[in-house]
Amino acid sequence: MRLIRAAQTLAAPVALWIGLVAAGAAAGEAAEATTSINAPARTIAGLTFDGKRLWCADRASRTLFALETATGKVLKRLPLPGPHAAGLDWDDGFLWHVDGRTRKVYRLSAADGKVVAELPAPGGDPPGIVRVKDTLLVGDWNDGVVYTLAVGDGRVLKTQWSPLAHPWGMATDGRRVWFANGESAEAVVVDLERWQAITGVPLPTRQPTGIALDGDALWVAGMGEDRIWRLPIGGGRTRHVVRREVRRHVRVVTEVNDGAETMPEMRCCLVLPVDKPGQRIVGAIQFQPEPLKVEVDERGQRVAHYVAKNVPPGGWFQASWAAEVEFEVFRWAVFPEQAGRLEDVPRAIRETYTAKAKRYDLDHPAVRLAAREAVGGETQLYGQVRAIHDDVLRRLRYTTPGWQPAATGVLKGIGICDDYSSVFVGMCRATGIPARVMIGSNHVSAEVYFPGIAAWFPIDLTADDRDGAALWLRMAAFGLSDRLITHIENDAEPDFWKPKDAAGRTAPHVSEHVGERIVARGEPPGPVFSGILKVHDAGASGPVVLEWPPAYDPDGNLPVRYEVCLVPSTAAVGAVAPALTTQETRSELKDLKSGQTYYVRVVPVNSQGKRFAAALRDVGLVREIGKR
Repeated sequence: MRLIRAAQTLAAPVALWIGLVAAGAAAGEAAEATTSINAPARTIAGLTFDGKRLWCADRASRTLFALETATGKVLKRLPLPGPHAAGLDWDDGFLWHVDGRTRKVYRLSAADGKVVAELPAPGGDPPGIVRVKDTLLVGDWNDGVVYTLAVGDGRVLKTQWSPLAHPWGMATDGRRVWFANGESAEAVVVDLERWQAITGVPLPTRQPTGIALDGDALWVAGMGEDRIWRLPIGGGRTRHVVRREVRRHVRVVTEVNDGAETMPEMRCCLVLPVDKPGQRIVGAIQFQPEPLKVEVDERGQRVAHYVAKNVPPGGWFQASWAAEVEFEVFRWAVFPEQAGRLEDVPRAIRETYTAKAKRYDLDHPAVRLAAREAVGGETQLYGQVRAIHDDVLRRLRYTTPGWQPAATGVLKGIGICDDYSSVFVGMCRATGIPARVMIGSNHVSAEVYFPGIAAWFPIDLTADDRDGAALWLRMAAFGLSDRLITHIENDAEPDFWKPKDAAGRTAPHVSEHVGERIVARGEPPGPVFSGILKVHDAGASGPVVLEWPPAYDPDGNLPVRYEVCLVPSTAAVGAVAPALTTQETRSELKDLKSGQTYYVRVVPVNSQGKRFAAALRDVGLVREIGKR
């Protein structure tokens, strides 16, 4: 006897808008709003702040502007020495400026714009420049590197990888360098001492060519923009919201009795979505049918339980929930010193999220040794988390199989998103750092608790596991939350999540999930099909039997009928009419030639006879079967 569970998630947006909001870290903390002033031109390529005025290098007019920060009023205009203005930095009455065409670094007088010094600029296309003590840091857009030059004669003292494949504007506070990223519209912050990317801040323009620091705010100019923005950075502990939307989220679970005997009791669980930072359930969750009971575990996670009686062989039971979810895509921009100290973690959080669990293998020597090697002598909480994050990316390679305990992931060095997250959380807990697994949108990620921001910090290991020499490529999702979470720590207590059959045994099951998709209003919703097709071949004389779980529309309703299309592999699938139409979720395909390979596609059709377009374009709905 075997149970097959097919989980389907639908999501259609009710409203969508994109903006940028800086939210305060602590509860009740007022967030300063993003403001802007008029740009003096639409081709600003460099910005810097002198403590009172904002300086702008304009490429088209070859002009240096000094602006009043409150109003954007132009206070001064000075000529620029080259034809392709780029980076700009303030230096006590002077301006350092780099030109991409002449490939020279100029030191300009802020009084009259005269060139008082001139140095060669290395690289093919230098877009940014900052002064750090007795050196100049100059980026190279073409090669993705940063050159360190001697201020006196321009000698190249050091060449390092930049945090970005193509660094744009640059700014510095003396301890860190900020790089504008045109590929992802954010500023990446690099620690100068360690030369390590530590965080990112979303920017309000897609082409941020110039950035400048103004105390606890960042000025941003974009190529082709007529505004210059002032973005609060919250002292290095701010949650930046980049998008808000309302989603309709539906999850359907189907349990099928594949055994040869009637099941006296078939048990089914539905994990319910949670309220957490970045998502809130609007109104009541709707069930089809109503559950037998709803239980809550020690983490506040709710689970709806169902029991179906006397399910015959081949019979099935389905249940679903639907909810409106207010959702945010956000990034935590946290500096290391703002993450807090381990001893400041609240006791309840520390005890719950450093506890032993089967999936984390905290007593296994491989996990303990991996954690000790990763952390080394690092004592800062942020540094320990970052070290474990980087170590997991070095150890693991993304490949199946997955869903294995942390020690297995450490020893084999392979896995999927669940394994990356389990290894990471296991190593964190072995170090005493509160961490947990987060599941939703058919993806598994992790979170750690930073007491300095009094919040859980999202870490998506597989999203960060990418190749490239740039420093930011391997932590682009560090602090980014862009997935809806349905449940937390679902395997920490298996008996709570996995129902048992009438004999008290944990019911085995196979899970297949279809990814969540957000579509614009008016487009076909999708996916609308769970993606499981079972083929029973009775031999040369018998028919091939196809079975599939029910397909649902965006409101969780069943379609009226299905079109079943079966064609030989030599024919084009899309060019053949459906072989039959049925209201059942089971079909017998007869008169198939022995040894021939066929393709099958099942398309749900609504009450008006309209096909669901999402099902037509999903490759996962086309399955190959072989006739013996």
